[in-house]
Amino acid sequence: MSPDRVGSSVLYICGRYPELSQTFVTAEIDMVGSFGWHPIVYSLFEPSSDAPQNADIDHRRLSDRQLPSMRSLLTKATYRFPIGTARVLRYLRTSPKGQRRQRLREALTIALERRGAELDRVHAHFASHPATVAMLVGWLLDIPFSFTAHARDIFAQDIDVAAKMQAADVCVTVCNYNADFMVQRWGEPARMAIVPCGVSAHHFTRSTPYMSHPFHLVSVARLVEKKGLDLLVEACRLLRECGIDFRTTIVGEGPERERLATAINRGGLDDVITLAGAVPHSELKDLLEGATAFCLPCRVSGDGDRDSQPVVIKEAMAMEIPVVATNVFGIPEVVDGTCGVLVAPDDPAALASAICHLVESSHEDLAELGRSGRRRIMDEFTFERTIPRLIDEWGGGHPPDRSA
Repeated sequence: MSPDRVGSSVLYICGRYPELSQTFVTAEIDMVGSFGWHPIVYSLFEPSSDAPQNADIDHRRLSDRQLPSMRSLLTKATYRFPIGTARVLRYLRTSPKGQRRQRLREALTIALERRGAELDRVHAHFASHPATVAMLVGWLLDIPFSFTAHARDIFAQDIDVAAKMQAADVCVTVCNYNADFMVQRWGEPARMAIVPCGVSAHHFTRSTPYMSHPFHLVSVARLVEKKGLDLLVEACRLLRECGIDFRTTIVGEGPERERLATAINRGGLDDVITLAGAVPHSELKDLLEGATAFCLPCRVSGDGDRDSQPVVIKEAMAMEIPVVATNVFGIPEVVDGTCGVLVAPDDPAALASAICHLVESSHEDLAELGRSGRRRIMDEFTFERTIPRLIDEWGGGHPPDRSA
């Protein structure tokens, strides 16, 4: 059965689906359907947020169910797919213990439910538990297995990633920085592909003219250490001391909220910075419509976690908004001097200087930065560019293109 035919099926394994902070996963699953693939989704854990889901997607949440006993599952699996079951058990005898019993129950449950279905591939998002389950399901059903590595799953975790990189027929990640990190840490995989997360340029299109005054700085992120939002608050304090006229909106929720609120209050910035909380992804476009610039000063957190290539930066660029960000990870692969300003991480003074540079720029200069960002997104980062690349990697043994 050729994976190029219309009607090919891909079994997605996700940790949480749908998830507000992982709209790139939801969007990809929706989009592969428009390119001739039929996605079927299994999620392992309860969602941590209330996010919308495409009602047409076949989604089964294992956390809502009482899974069969291990004995029952193994008895059926040994009869239905003896070779795959033997391979799975051999791997689990030597793999890191962790939660392998639960992952095995999940994989056996999925494989038995999908037995006899015409599946071309199993694909996971994140190199952690979802990829473990996808690998086991692939072995049980004797179909190709692949996964996409993103950020925390490789920078702050190592759930037997090396074994998955070797077992996958293609190991996908979202930027060159990630690919180099993975190879340096775990060695060359059987095959590596770089497929950036895409954005909907149709949805993220301006419907009102770009406004540079009053200067409105927007940041959208989970409120966690690696996003560097405490640096943004400090940069705003420095700008306020210099008499710069601006306002800042920070959108998102997370464990850093109280700390950020305290810093805002102590800095006397309550009339300058608004913590707007989380907003549905469907409302993000309207929020970005009113931004003069977008800021995300990402950094390495204490546990080694970091961003790779934040999708929200691409969404802001699609909306023709100049970007201020840090010159690390996969961010410089998207943002350059033609569409924004990059600064060193953990340097609030440099961040304030970059923002001040944009505040003092002319309307036309800012608008041109925005237009350049939009062109960059249209050239490389729309779904129309990225989804065919992913599907092509599913269907062929092409070498990785690290120049993209």
